[in-house]
Amino acid sequence: MVVAHDPIEIRYVKERDEWECDWGVFENAAADLRYPLHRLLITTVRHVEELLRKGPQPRVFGGKASASMEGDRLYIHLDTEFDHATWQLFPARYYRDDALLVGKWPE
Repeated sequence: MVVAHDPIEIRYVKERDEWECDWGVFENAAADLRYPLHRLLITTVRHVEELLRKGPQPRVFGGKASASMEGDRLYIHLDTEFDHATWQLFPARYYRDDALLVGKWPE
């Protein structure tokens, strides 16, 4: 899996009890379907590699997740009975953990 981009720094802002990066606040970082989907999410490299290897998988929060690559771009997809959402993935870092990815709705 190759994603060419400088890692996005993920930060926890204790005063606001929010997770954020330079692109904004993670309002529903896990894409939990009990809440509105948001343009940003956080996932792990391991999870995306598994999706690429095994194909679509059911999610704890509902729907099915899948991943795809188009050239050097990596995407994660969420399909539900009523909706479809796609996020482009970028390498991320929280402290020393480099095994994270930030998803952002493609522009």
